[in-house]
Amino acid sequence: MVRQLRQVVTGALELERREKRIGASLEAAPRIHVSDPAIFQAMQGVDINEIAITSGARLISEAVPADAFQLAEVPGVGVINALAAGEKCQRCWMILPEVGTVAGHEDVCQRCADVLATPEQREGGIRN
Repeated sequence: MVRQLRQVVTGALELERREKRIGASLEAAPRIHVSDPAIFQAMQGVDINEIAITSGARLISEAVPADAFQLAEVPGVGVINALAAGEKCQRCWMILPEVGTVAGHEDVCQRCADVLATPEQREGGIRN
C-alpha cells in the first residue's frame, strides 16, 4: 500500500514539475486525501515526507476532493498539491518553517540541528 500511495503522490508532483510550479519534490507540501480506511491505517507510523520525498506532506482521512490528482489503479487516494512553507535546510534540503529558529544552527531544521549538536548541547538541550 505504501508503494501505491507513493505512486499517486509522484504522479501529482510530476504534473507540478511539468507546469514549472516546482523544480524539486522537496518544494512540495502535498495534502494526501485517503478515503480508504485500510490504506489510511496502513500508513500510520510511516513518514510520508520520507517516502514521497517532500517537505510538508500531510495524510488526511477523508473523501478525495473532485479536483485532486488521482490514478484509476489506486482508488481512494487523491493529492492536492501545495508549496512547502519556510526556508530550505542546508543539510537535508527540506523546506520547513523551523529553519532559522534553532539557536546556534540557524541554517538547518530542528532534526538536523539535533544531529549536528555537540554532546554538551545534547545534554543541555538545544531546542528553543
